[in-house]
Amino acid sequence: MQQCIESISACTRLPHEIIVVDNGSADGTAAYLQSLGGRVRSRVLDSNRGFAGAINVGMLMAKGTTIVLLNNDTLVTDNWLDNMLACLSSDEKIGMVGPVTNYISGEQQIAVPYSAVKDMPGFARSYNLHDPARWRRTDRLVGFCLLFRRELFEGVGYFDEGFLTGNFEDDDFGVRVRLLGKSLVIAEDTFIHHYGSISMKALGEQFMVVNNRNESYFSDKWHSPEEWIFKVLQHPLAQGRTLPGVRGFTRNGLPYKASGLMSIGSRAGSAEGLKESSVSPSRGCRR
Repeated sequence: MQQCIESISACTRLPHEIIVVDNGSADGTAAYLQSLGGRVRSRVLDSNRGFAGAINVGMLMAKGTTIVLLNNDTLVTDNWLDNMLACLSSDEKIGMVGPVTNYISGEQQIAVPYSAVKDMPGFARSYNLHDPARWRRTDRLVGFCLLFRRELFEGVGYFDEGFLTGNFEDDDFGVRVRLLGKSLVIAEDTFIHHYGSISMKALGEQFMVVNNRNESYFSDKWHSPEEWIFKVLQHPLAQGRTLPGVRGFTRNGLPYKASGLMSIGSRAGSAEGLKESSVSPSRGCRR
């Protein structure tokens, strides 16, 4: 948590607020957040509401017109937010933008030349060069780092708290974004470091139990999400415009650790081209 917040302070030039929701942890996180004073806005929950529950609380607190959901086991890097905002602002049809990283499931993982985290900032500095030719539409973004406009959240609704602990709630949110006729885009000109699955690994033997349960919950809810998206977007009312809100239902969630969220101001941008992904990535259990 501390490393994540320090990296935001060091690498983010644009005006922003940092919001941290602590899911009833007992590891000193609440005391640390209190020691930061006005540097962050925080909410310490009495009980652990899971990843989706914490994110929902944080989004209620956010004041900005643009929101970043950011895992607390990440380190942001030079130009990370500038590059992602440029991508989001380039086309109103883009719903969410995510970066690439060293450790994640799906298309957002890339090979990196460093093995020690101390060597990461130098790599990221040379990697994070603004380049619209490296923006690419995809079918899936993993929730370790997501950038979107507040109005998207107002149209899609909250994260579904029926997913236990973590995994697949971000896939669910992405499906609902696409049902609005909005695109998901990987900003391949933006790299952040991800330690990876810290809270999920703490589940031990229960990890696969939770993951398999969430996969079943996702499948029962959507059955064939790509078919739903195709049918909805082919409907006459959807042709040539963004659909009205497609809100998801929520239920009570279960444990997940502290979650971070940034709220920032929006900015204008010029439309630039995007590459299309020809791959429909499989959903994994690594976040």
